[in-house]
Amino acid sequence: MQLIIAALLFLIALYVVPWLFGIVVMALGAYAFVVVAAGGVVLLIAVVIGIWHGVTLLRERSARKRASQAFELIAQRSQAEEAALEIERRRMDEIRAASEAAEAEKKEQLRVKRLVACVNCSSMITRGSMYCPVCGKPPVTV
Repeated sequence: MQLIIAALLFLIALYVVPWLFGIVVMALGAYAFVVVAAGGVVLLIAVVIGIWHGVTLLRERSARKRASQAFELIAQRSQAEEAALEIERRRMDEIRAASEAAEAEKKEQLRVKRLVACVNCSSMITRGSMYCPVCGKPPVTV
């Protein structure tokens, strides 16, 4: 009911003052411009926020990817270092075993130089022994 009364009052006002129609049209145009401009600003803000959010997500993803690559590289380096240390450890063990074998061989050669064969039983006895521990006879000294 109030809408009908407002419309009738508007028609009466247009009849009395005809130039009021131009002012109403200009006011409606200005209102439409303000509504469209406000909608555009809201849309622009929404687009900017969306782009900013997307860029932030991309940065986070790339940061995570770089971090995972760095962790992977660190893991590979540590594995390579461990492998190199293991190879070095094995090489040192081989060198130690070889030196121990050389020492044992040298000791054996020195021991063999001190041994002579018993003429009675052919067992090896130390040079300068008074008797053979196997047969009990004195060795013949030359």
